[in-house]
Amino acid sequence: MIGRRGFLASLAVLFAATLAAVLYFFLRSRGGGAGRSAGASPASGGGLAVGSEPSGAGGASAGGGLPVGNGAPAGRAPDSRTVSNLMAAYDRSLALEVKRLAFAAVADAEGFRDIATLFRAAARADAIHAALFTERLAAAGTPSGGGRTAAAPPSGLGAAARIAGCPEVQPQPTGGADAAPPPRTPGNLRSCIEENIRLHDTVYADFLKTAREERDKAAVEAFNYARTVAGELASLFSKALENPDAWKAGGRTFYVCSVCGRVQTGLKGTQCTLCFADNSKFVAVR
Repeated sequence: MIGRRGFLASLAVLFAATLAAVLYFFLRSRGGGAGRSAGASPASGGGLAVGSEPSGAGGASAGGGLPVGNGAPAGRAPDSRTVSNLMAAYDRSLALEVKRLAFAAVADAEGFRDIATLFRAAARADAIHAALFTERLAAAGTPSGGGRTAAAPPSGLGAAARIAGCPEVQPQPTGGADAAPPPRTPGNLRSCIEENIRLHDTVYADFLKTAREERDKAAVEAFNYARTVAGELASLFSKALENPDAWKAGGRTFYVCSVCGRVQTGLKGTQCTLCFADNSKFVAVR
């Protein structure tokens, strides 16, 4: 009887030892692979978790989870459609700034001094929008425009034409020694009207829709400012085109909000009605 009990006890000990060994190797194998699995912490297996960054590489944890790469706001990848749209809008704003400065040079040369002032005010608005898009891109951890800087005023009509790539400001052959070339400024106004309507109705409208879908409130604000100003500038350009000769005298002043880029013919109330910045943020363009 004692021998039978001893045999059963030895069998139980052997079974327990075997089970312990199996559990040991099983747990060890899982622990070694944890560091290579998606979502695991670097400490669990000595490796980096998929989607995470080394310590000190930047990027804060979102809700205690994995850090978002490149410092992008939580919930939006740095390569989202909104980021691409911000980069496109940045490039477009810089191009428009140069183009309108070129148009201003033409208008000045042709004697349309107030239209030249309007073009310069529009160029300043474009520069403000480029800065807005730069800020939004920086918040997403994306460098804007590949390090390009804001446009510089063109030095000379020919240089302005080449930089802007505008056929409207290229020299035109005259009909003879005494024939004056037709003014280019009305055509430049029409070009700006068409472009601003397209920006308002299509380009920025589509950018706004995407930013809302991706819940990027900062980008929504920037695109809304640019879209609103594009529509208002189209109206100002249209008013100038109705009677360009009435815009030759000079002396008109336009006020540009340095926060949102709104262009006004005068100061109204105590603040900008688009971004609600104080009137002290308006810059006079004469």
